[in-house]
Amino acid sequence: MERRIKIVFDIEADGLLAEATKIHCLVAKDIESGKLYSFYDDDSIKPIVGKHFSIDRIPDLFRKIDLVIGHNIINFDLPILKKFFGITQTFEIVDTLVWSKVLYPDRPPDKGQPTLLFNPITGKNEKIGPHSLAAWGYRLKHPKVEYFDWREFDEDMLRRGTDDVLLNEKVYLQLLAEAGLT
Repeated sequence: MERRIKIVFDIEADGLLAEATKIHCLVAKDIESGKLYSFYDDDSIKPIVGKHFSIDRIPDLFRKIDLVIGHNIINFDLPILKKFFGITQTFEIVDTLVWSKVLYPDRPPDKGQPTLLFNPITGKNEKIGPHSLAAWGYRLKHPKVEYFDWREFDEDMLRRGTDDVLLNEKVYLQLLAEAGLT
């Protein structure tokens, strides 16, 4: 029997869906093998962990996938894949943002979690919602890497994407436990 390929993934782009003109990077982790993969085009930046491929290889990854897991992937990452590569859903989806809201709609913030985070680029405070990946970072004692400038790709952005994938894997496992599926 062939094994099902399940990945947790995250995309960093130069803007939100409507404004995005470029995917800076995609980081994915195969849940079963534990292998990490990063896709980006700046060869001067070394992979943080795992294997590195160019952005144009992203469609190859999604041809092999049975299940994708991510946070807010229904409203951002999957539409970005469609926008830039024409990739449409041929796999099962677990959006951990949706699961968090469905399993515990009134999920409280973690003790000691701030409700606002200052963005030095915009000069504004941004709300940290109770279902956000940042809130989950506090809850799981895995603080989310702060990053604010999406204009140009750099090593810190790759680190953010990699850490988001590792954090989101923990969120997925926690939500499976909450749902009684482990």
